[in-house]
Amino acid sequence: MILSFLFLILSIVAVLRLGWGLVYGSNQDALEASRVFLPLAAAAVGLPLIIWRLVILNRQTRTAEEKTQIDRETHYTSIFSKSVEHLGATREHKETSESRGKSEPISRTVPNIEMRLGGLHSLARLAEESTRDSLKIQKMLSSYVRENSWYLRNGTRYASQPDGKYPFFSKWMFLNAQSTDEEKADKYLNEWRDRVDSKYDSFTEWAGTLPETRVDVAEAVSNLIALVTSQQIMTELYESLFVEQAFLSRRFKKFRFRRCVFVKCTFQLSDSDFNRLEDCVLVDCTFYINDNRIYFRSCDFYGGSINDASGGKIYFNAVNLVKLTSYATQSNTTLELLHSTLKDFRFFGDNITLTAKNSSLIDCNFDKAGFTAESTIERSNFIATSFKEADLSALTNIAAATLDEMIASPATLHPGGTRPSSWPPYDPDYVDDDIPF
Repeated sequence: MILSFLFLILSIVAVLRLGWGLVYGSNQDALEASRVFLPLAAAAVGLPLIIWRLVILNRQTRTAEEKTQIDRETHYTSIFSKSVEHLGATREHKETSESRGKSEPISRTVPNIEMRLGGLHSLARLAEESTRDSLKIQKMLSSYVRENSWYLRNGTRYASQPDGKYPFFSKWMFLNAQSTDEEKADKYLNEWRDRVDSKYDSFTEWAGTLPETRVDVAEAVSNLIALVTSQQIMTELYESLFVEQAFLSRRFKKFRFRRCVFVKCTFQLSDSDFNRLEDCVLVDCTFYINDNRIYFRSCDFYGGSINDASGGKIYFNAVNLVKLTSYATQSNTTLELLHSTLKDFRFFGDNITLTAKNSSLIDCNFDKAGFTAESTIERSNFIATSFKEADLSALTNIAAATLDEMIASPATLHPGGTRPSSWPPYDPDYVDDDIPF
């Protein structure tokens, strides 16, 4: 607009100059005025045409871009549709069946792993190119993991996990509160121990029959992790089975696992993340927590190990576990137990901050552990739980009855005040040969 206005001003000036030269000027002035006016007159005629042409070109460009976008979206839709078709690809597998001494060929439909992997790779590539489809692809991959993680390469389902939940311990607490039912409480405690050990044996035996998670399911998880990490969005995996898989914190820090089953999996945390597992079953899993935080809610543990939790924080909320062991000495670790039941839990280390509220620890082991003054133990039971050669001197918030329940050695340091009567006399030079380290 400004250029057009300037051009109009110049044209008016040129016309006036030409008129003045023709009327009042000499022939030379008229000639000079004509030389100035004629190019401007030509420009005055051509400029609107040029502007109109530019407008037309702009419209054509926009139309071409819109068509390109439509073609691109059509292409993306085609890729997505074909990829989804590949995710359900199957093939016929022929084998021979022996029946009554005769060999009979049979045909069975099994997943076509190769085509499914191709579909997964196509979806991963599409997610990189089309941000608009990222959320849709994320949901598709999550559904694929959930629907396929329980099936083997031959299309049959994994052996079902043992029935039933971790045996409840609350009945013992009720019986123990009744002084007249002490014998009945002891009987129930032993029966409960047998049921828990039997449940542990059932789960470990079942876990030993499971092959590793299918390669296409593992690839779907890997693609899902890459997508979630690049888009910085939170996602949830639920009702899935993972066997012998490695979960690194930098890869699954944006995940929430719910109602999943983990068998012989490894969790290695990093980047000071807060990782959450809810209502899950974990069988013989290994944890490297380091300086990070991990939160378990309503989970059942059957075996497993914590290899490094120094500086880390472990939260057990409504957790049941049996035979979870720390194979390395920890330091500066926070362990929080809330409404949880632990059997055969072994944890060793210095400067442990233990918070136990409304929890029960049965046959556990904290030998040679040292606890900080921030530790809090409220309304919790320590039944046949060992604190041999442990340092409890810094504890201030613990009931005398709770101390009486603990198994101590002469070298165990007690909190300030009177040494519990159930503990042996203090002997700092005492060495317990039963402690294996």
